[in-house]
Amino acid sequence: MTFYVKLLWYLSVAGFVVVLLGVYNVLTPDITLDFGSKEGPGRVISRDMFFYAYMGLFLLMNVFFTFLIRAIPFIPKRFLGASKGGFWASSREHIAAFNSFYIRWFYGLLSIANYFIMVSMLLVENYNHFEGNPPVDRSFMLVLGIILLVLTLVSLPIRLAIKKKDLTSREEE
Repeated sequence: MTFYVKLLWYLSVAGFVVVLLGVYNVLTPDITLDFGSKEGPGRVISRDMFFYAYMGLFLLMNVFFTFLIRAIPFIPKRFLGASKGGFWASSREHIAAFNSFYIRWFYGLLSIANYFIMVSMLLVENYNHFEGNPPVDRSFMLVLGIILLVLTLVSLPIRLAIKKKDLTSREEE
């Protein structure tokens, strides 16, 4: 299961690069970020500033989450919701499964965060396309992202509530 979640994360990284370069290619030199202003264009930034800001946000978030994911085995389990004498701390097998659940959950959360960054870039591109095309309705992308986020957020507590006596090595993959 960890393989598939990591694959999803790798796909979100590749998707981010494709969307970032594609959006950068079709943006006007000056990008308007304040669409609701009645006094004309509000905040305006350059296309290069947009590119570097999104790249910085993406790198900062992915590096932070990657360090957090790598640190999970070293974090005391009580900080992650497992009581000292509880089920998830009762054996090495349970602790390994507990770590695996958290690692998969964080990779899934990071994939969804990358998805939201891509959607926000597409929304900015929607109103700043160099050809001046009419905006495309991308609201379904936001709804899909919110559904995925809610499913991911509730999946970890539900999975930790399911306590199996015999955890096989298949769970840890």
